[in-house]
Amino acid sequence: MLHDNLNLSNSQIGFSLGCFWQKSKPNEILKFLQEKGIKIVELKKITPIDQVEDDLAMYRKEDLEGFSFLSYHAPVLPYGKNKETEKFFSEIMLLHKLRPLDLLIVHPDSIQDSSIFNDLPFPIGFENMDKNKKSHRTVAEMEKLLAQNSSWKLVLDVNHCFVNDPSMQLAHDFYSTLGDRIAEIHLSGFAKLHDPLFETKQELIIKSIRDKNIPIIIESQMDLSQLLQERNYVLEVLKN
Repeated sequence: MLHDNLNLSNSQIGFSLGCFWQKSKPNEILKFLQEKGIKIVELKKITPIDQVEDDLAMYRKEDLEGFSFLSYHAPVLPYGKNKETEKFFSEIMLLHKLRPLDLLIVHPDSIQDSSIFNDLPFPIGFENMDKNKKSHRTVAEMEKLLAQNSSWKLVLDVNHCFVNDPSMQLAHDFYSTLGDRIAEIHLSGFAKLHDPLFETKQELIIKSIRDKNIPIIIESQMDLSQLLQERNYVLEVLKN
């Protein structure tokens, strides 16, 4: 049985670059996070309107130093034995050489051939989907996927749990069945999509997080100036 772990500190709270993509470039966001002492980060393809180059080619070794946990949210692709997958894997390998990835996060509903995720040099985590997806919303679907490879992990998105089941029983069911496979938490409020929790005040979503030693990635869309307000609100609810 998984017991609540109350050993919580700032070090377990991190952010996705997707929180701030509308107004800041990836290297600017990473620098800001480092300055604020944020040690956990999830990279993501967030090419701003005014630039066309690939995000993966933008990262420098110094951008990634100082983080204790670094994951990358893969783009939605028809993952399988095809050129799109091959191109992405070749690019992510280059990033992995700059700084070893702690986790690659994949949306499972777009996968055509899951065997391509076997034997990669970094851990793989599959994310539970929201109600707008046709599959991988339930515990049974995610359990069936993870049964294919004992090293694969679950990325538990509690926002997705909420939109599927506002009672949050779904989140508790994920912990009961797959708690030992969870490698990362995605956290945000829900009004329209991924909203700041200090605005939505949805404590029920935050309190569904049971193991607080697992990296918690905040995905709320906001300005960089609101980062500490969101983090402090989440910490206050978790500690209480």
